[in-house]
Amino acid sequence: MFSLSCGRLFEGTYEDMFKSLSLIKTFDEETLIYFGHEYTLNNAKFCIRHDPDNENLKKKIDSINKDVKAGIPTVPSVLKEELECNIFLKAENIETFSKLRDLKDNF
Repeated sequence: MFSLSCGRLFEGTYEDMFKSLSLIKTFDEETLIYFGHEYTLNNAKFCIRHDPDNENLKKKIDSINKDVKAGIPTVPSVLKEELECNIFLKAENIETFSKLRDLKDNF
């Protein structure tokens, strides 16, 4: 998992990834999410394209832009924010999730 996204499927299936993300969604909302690559700003652009009315996402993007401009990494993220803003975590079924993942692969 990355902030505002999830990893590509190099191994496993869409169902495997969806199940893994579903498990993460059950963790305490204050859980810190540490990710190994700084893709947050690009991921935010993808999320807002597919969730343009999400006010929480708009606030998060403002915060990301400020951090990037100041040279501050966006790591870690808080699960509560991811649940509000990450469209992959918001996907309610495998069909929606797999379509989003395919779109992200070509973004």
